[in-house]
Amino acid sequence: MTAEIAILNMSAACLAADSAVTIGVGENKKVYNSVNKIFELSKKHPVAIMIYGNINFMNLPLEVLIKEFRKKIPDDGYNSLVEYADKFIEYLGNDIPYEDVNEWIGAVSIIRSVALPNIKSACETIFRDSLTSGRPEKNKFGAKFSRKIDELIVSAEEYEDIPNIKNIKFPKDIILEAIDDDICDSYFIGKISKANKNKIWKYFEIILRKNIMSKNLSGLVFCGFGNKDLCPTLVSYEIDGIIGGQLKIQQTKSVDIDRNKNPAFVSGFAQKDMVESFVDGASSDLLLHIQARMLFAIFAFRNKVLSLLVPDEEDDDLRKELSKELQAPAVDIIKNEMRRLDEYMDKNYSQPLLQMVRFLPKSELPLVAGSLIELTSLKRKVSMEADTVGGDVDVAVISKAEGFVWIRRKHYFQPDLNTAYFRRF
Repeated sequence: MTAEIAILNMSAACLAADSAVTIGVGENKKVYNSVNKIFELSKKHPVAIMIYGNINFMNLPLEVLIKEFRKKIPDDGYNSLVEYADKFIEYLGNDIPYEDVNEWIGAVSIIRSVALPNIKSACETIFRDSLTSGRPEKNKFGAKFSRKIDELIVSAEEYEDIPNIKNIKFPKDIILEAIDDDICDSYFIGKISKANKNKIWKYFEIILRKNIMSKNLSGLVFCGFGNKDLCPTLVSYEIDGIIGGQLKIQQTKSVDIDRNKNPAFVSGFAQKDMVESFVDGASSDLLLHIQARMLFAIFAFRNKVLSLLVPDEEDDDLRKELSKELQAPAVDIIKNEMRRLDEYMDKNYSQPLLQMVRFLPKSELPLVAGSLIELTSLKRKVSMEADTVGGDVDVAVISKAEGFVWIRRKHYFQPDLNTAYFRRF
């Protein structure tokens, strides 16, 4: 895991990142505080890339691929930052060599980390419910499991399609062979029926085609100036490997700094709770919790009122009708209150801060960016959470005139023993 931040105003952009990387899965994890996450995308032009999440792509280090891509950039560069991003994404999708056997590894990885946990959770829920009712009922499992898979399919269908993935024909035999043992492993149910396996396969296909990313995704944040850009631009993506020869990718942010609508921008990436609290007054996780508690409170109040108006077992049909009639207004109330909360946060927290960032000189941007990363690291240290943010904080500033400038940068070697390195670069 990691914590990163980008701060942009009309004069410059600033990127900051910690050095922590978590290696391993499950309980077997180890954190190292020595990874580079900010890179010059070009040695000649004011463009940078910041990475988070999985630091490898198709089992190759992204750091190596970024430095190889530099050689492909023409001497006169590109007119916009978006062109740099597009060319790099095209490079990842078309120019990275991989064996045919790896063509579906990305699909299997997504299914293992996204779909299978949901299916196993459904199995555990059915098993737990059957225990509370007296004993496990194997003969009724199939029907209950089928309903759970239908619910998962409906939920997954709500996500948007990824255009270059949605028409791919997935090799059912290859993928199911890789994950079949995981579906039934250690469950009391034994083998799953053919009809339910078909439903599971349908669910897998939907997960692969939608913009649902696995825990193994890589984040790419491009920032800087194209030849015709007077103010900095930022565009970010999340990628999740190659599936059937196509890169699974979704855009997460796109910001074009200008004099009118968008003169300043501050955003965190990966673990961004402290940045969100600083900028917006509350993290997105806290806002989701507030919304959930509001939903619970208003429906609990509705049920209490209904129990007083229509006592139990007196008129069940009337009770259901009133409950249905009150549901839509209750949801509307919550939506309106959350909108008002967003407006309050924007007026009293976000906009005053962005007004100050708008006029900050580029010499001050690194102080803000570095401090927010260090604050995130401190919070992890003094809480019961794992130290997944830590190590040295790298900070760079990108401006149109001076280009890419390191403010703080770690090395894995002693600089005074490697003067030849600095002469080369």
